[in-house]
Amino acid sequence: MGVDMSLATEARAHEEIRVTHGARSGLPMVVAVHRTFNGRSLGGCRLWTYADADAAVRDAERLSEAMTFKAAAAGLPVGGGKGVIALAPGERLDGARRRAAFHDFAELVDSLDGAT
Repeated sequence: MGVDMSLATEARAHEEIRVTHGARSGLPMVVAVHRTFNGRSLGGCRLWTYADADAAVRDAERLSEAMTFKAAAAGLPVGGGKGVIALAPGERLDGARRRAAFHDFAELVDSLDGAT
C-alpha cells in the first residue's frame, strides 16, 4: 500500500515544491526548494516512512528551510532544498526497487532543469 499524494500539493512559503510518483518504483517523491541564491540551492534526499503524503511534504519543507539557514550560517552562497522519497508504514525498499526509486528521484531533480 502506497502513500496517497492527493492532498500534498499546497506550496507554502517555498519557491517550489514538486510532488510525483516514480514511474519505475511507484513511490511518492517530493522536492522542496525553500530558497535559491544565484539560482542555486543545497540539500540532500531523505528515504523515510511517512503516515501520509502531507507528512512527507511537511518534512521536505521543514528540512529545506533548515538547509537555507545552515547554508547561511556557513556563509555559503546557496539557498536550501531537500528531497524525500516516501515509504508507507512497514514498507521496505531493497534491491532493484531501491535502485529504481533513486533513478526516479534523479529524474525528478533533473526536471527542475537546473533552475533551482
